[in-house]
Amino acid sequence: MFVLWRSHAKTVYCNRIITTVVFARADDMPTVQQMEQLQADKNWPEVLKATTRVLGLRGEAAAGYDRVAMWMLKAEAQLQSSQFVPAATSFEAASSEPTAKPEQADFGKGMARVARKSDRRGFRIEANEVNKAGQNFDILDPAQRKPAMAALLTQSLDALDLRLIKFAKALPPTQMMTWLKDVQALAPLERAATGEQKQTLEREQALADTFTKKTTARATTSKDRITQIEAEARKFIQTTETAPDGRVTVHRQQRGLSTADKKELKQVITDSEKLAGVFQALSEKIEPTVRESLASIKVPVQTVNDDARRLLTTTFEMERIR
Repeated sequence: MFVLWRSHAKTVYCNRIITTVVFARADDMPTVQQMEQLQADKNWPEVLKATTRVLGLRGEAAAGYDRVAMWMLKAEAQLQSSQFVPAATSFEAASSEPTAKPEQADFGKGMARVARKSDRRGFRIEANEVNKAGQNFDILDPAQRKPAMAALLTQSLDALDLRLIKFAKALPPTQMMTWLKDVQALAPLERAATGEQKQTLEREQALADTFTKKTTARATTSKDRITQIEAEARKFIQTTETAPDGRVTVHRQQRGLSTADKKELKQVITDSEKLAGVFQALSEKIEPTVRESLASIKVPVQTVNDDARRLLTTTFEMERIR
């Protein structure tokens, strides 16, 4: 046995196998050095207890502790104890700390995804047409974590690409924000696994291009339909009116808008306003390098809205012939 540290007039001992820490008072908190020693000795139950206590501190009592490091250490203890879902929660908490550096936030989010899909056998990619044998990663080994995140990224992007094909073919552009959120959620995983954000940006660009194409096509269709409705509404029809004395009055007037026409125009306005809202949200959320490709749709969408409103408020002609 040898002395590990002395604090508050007490001595904590460590043998060659494991460190056992007993805190004499409730306010006798573990130091960073003590927790590092517990980690070095792989005394995961004590690491978990210590980090849980420290993370419960607030105010001045928490000074001197790096909360990001404490959450990461707690996540490590949970991983090594096969507590994979709690570990994922701790990784997410680390990434959410205001003091987390970008690379720490990315690593925490990436590991949270991996941990949620792991069990005692590790993290596994099932066999498929490309990867005939499948892959298994022991995420208790830090050296296998980045490869595990890279494999999960590939799997997630493959699944996302299949969904993007569906979006391009059938789904309405108003669902763009949902798809963008799914793409951007993978960005931290990509940065943690590869150190860059190339593949998710490519998907964002593909989404923006699809949104622009679908929105432009919808605006063109709506504009053509407004033109058609207006042409029908401006056609003249002739009506006669017979007075009690037998005199006949003939009127010539434009047909005007039917109830169905008005309903359709109001729906065009509603749809264009939804698209304008999506456009605004995208402009705020999408990566700046992708934003330029959306600029071309703003005017067509607004023009359709203006044309529909104008037609709804139009006064149609009526004249007396005789």
